[in-house]
Amino acid sequence: MMAKRLDILILLLLGAASFIACDYLGEDPLSYAEEDEAYTTSSGVYRNAVQSLYSYFGSGTVSESLQGGYRGVYDLQTFSSDEALIPTRGASGYDGGLWMTLHCHSWTPSSSVLLSVWNYLYKVVGLCNHSLKVLSESTVVSEEDRKSWSAEVTAIRCLYYYYLMDLFGGVPLITTDSDSFDDVTLCTRREMMYHIFDTLSGIRFDLTDDTASSDGSCYGRITRPVAEFLMAKIALNAEVYADNDWTDSEGVDGSNITFEVEPGVTMDAWAAVHYLCEEIEYVDDTGYQFGLEENFGEVFCASNEESCEIIFPIPIDRTLYTNVSLNIRRSLHPSHATYIGAGKGENAMSASLDALSIFGYPGGGMPGYAAADDRFTSTYFTELPYEKDHILMDAFGDTLRYKATAVRMETTASDCERSAGARMAKYVWDTDDKADGLAGQNDIVLFRYADVLLMDAEACLRMGDTDHAQGLFDKVRKRALNPDGNTPEEEWKIGINYHTLLDERLRELAWEGWRRQDLIRFGQFTRPWADRPVLSGENTGSTGKSSVELYLRSEDTLDGEVDLSDTIDGVYVYDTSYDPSTGSSRYEDFYKRRYLSPAAGYTTVFPIPQSILGYYPQMSQNPGY
Repeated sequence: MMAKRLDILILLLLGAASFIACDYLGEDPLSYAEEDEAYTTSSGVYRNAVQSLYSYFGSGTVSESLQGGYRGVYDLQTFSSDEALIPTRGASGYDGGLWMTLHCHSWTPSSSVLLSVWNYLYKVVGLCNHSLKVLSESTVVSEEDRKSWSAEVTAIRCLYYYYLMDLFGGVPLITTDSDSFDDVTLCTRREMMYHIFDTLSGIRFDLTDDTASSDGSCYGRITRPVAEFLMAKIALNAEVYADNDWTDSEGVDGSNITFEVEPGVTMDAWAAVHYLCEEIEYVDDTGYQFGLEENFGEVFCASNEESCEIIFPIPIDRTLYTNVSLNIRRSLHPSHATYIGAGKGENAMSASLDALSIFGYPGGGMPGYAAADDRFTSTYFTELPYEKDHILMDAFGDTLRYKATAVRMETTASDCERSAGARMAKYVWDTDDKADGLAGQNDIVLFRYADVLLMDAEACLRMGDTDHAQGLFDKVRKRALNPDGNTPEEEWKIGINYHTLLDERLRELAWEGWRRQDLIRFGQFTRPWADRPVLSGENTGSTGKSSVELYLRSEDTLDGEVDLSDTIDGVYVYDTSYDPSTGSSRYEDFYKRRYLSPAAGYTTVFPIPQSILGYYPQMSQNPGY
């Protein structure tokens, strides 16, 4: 019995680490090469032990993608937040209750999607461990290449452990290509945070300084700036990751969490974020050359592989790569998707009411939002989705009109069952696509420079350096709201504080998979939002101490814009008279009623899949499940 349980655990944790994945970059990919053939040359070792790992980043296999596919990491990060939802539209969209479960935080340890994502992440961890063994034992690889390639594979493993930690908290740490329980270490979330950060800190100077854009030799690969970005993300969320009990009332202070950013140099979390963001910004004759694109939409266009803003993409190319990009197809109405060549539109992903209100749509809100912000129309299709001056029709011969403010988790039998909700427009579809909407030419953007500016601004704000934070904040907003420099400041410039920064992160980064993490860090993930009530016991924990302090400071600057008058025990009671077909009732007050005092709770971390606990009784279930 013990041997059987061991075999099953290794299958679940390590995945299929014993085979060699298909060639990632070759025009004639291998299927599954035998090891004695795959590793006979140095180029073969790199191709099959390193490059092959990238084919899992945007895989078309269900639940096996960081972004771009179905039911993977991206879906857990996006549809569990207030950013977006997948409504039930009659016979479509219910999917066994999956999307309602994610949006309402009612998942359980037996949720199949959680097990699938867990298995996928550990599958790639296992492949990395196998690749590191191959590299260490190879007799055809030079020592210089062995060191560099091993650092690259180690960084990939760190990326996957980062997602495991972010989603599931404390998880098993496996760093060898072994089938022994003795080589599995159960880590707390705090221990995993330090393992990932310290590992990246130790190898980042072994990674190439080249960028991951297509104009270099490391297109789509993890390079030094990618590692620094990931380190900055870990430090930015350190108050969350360092708190091993996110359901109690004791928060952690980021100024008391320290990181060794390079040998002998130790900083608190916020100083580490600032340092790493500045490292990413360095420019010399051979260094990084990142910057903001002149136009926001250029970051996501069909030829974005040369963008100076993208730090780390998932490359999409119909002839060279196996990655897929399904989100546009998942979002658009079938008539719309068919017209632009995006395949069989699934009429699913839609912007939430909260996301619309942050942009000030359809009117009102804070100065410079909605009408003046080009990011809105570059992010969402609303109303009449004109394409080349062509008015689109729905299946009944009526004019297709996306009714953005009519979106609800359940639109079945309503007048706008098929048309409720603003749709994804962020990646301009490549009309030359020949893969039925599976892949255009737009690379998926995982890490980009605008986020570096916003991370740095947040770190400076938390350290009390408001002036520096404001300058970084303004750089991002100016591109969207004052690109030519002729717009008066009062029409685009707003002060940076807790509320405006969190809102700005959604306006800039919507559809990019960061909203869940941002809400948790700011203590807003467990608050109610449209169609999502607070679950029993969901608000028992405390968020990081700096978020509470930021929130209280922001309250002094908002002139009453956060109105908590309609609350019961501090929990907002949403107006039930809202009319989704007209957008009437108190929709115009939505912006003013959105944020509550920061809190945390058990749903900020997903449960460990029940079957994993069954095979490994030494593991404990996360609190609250």
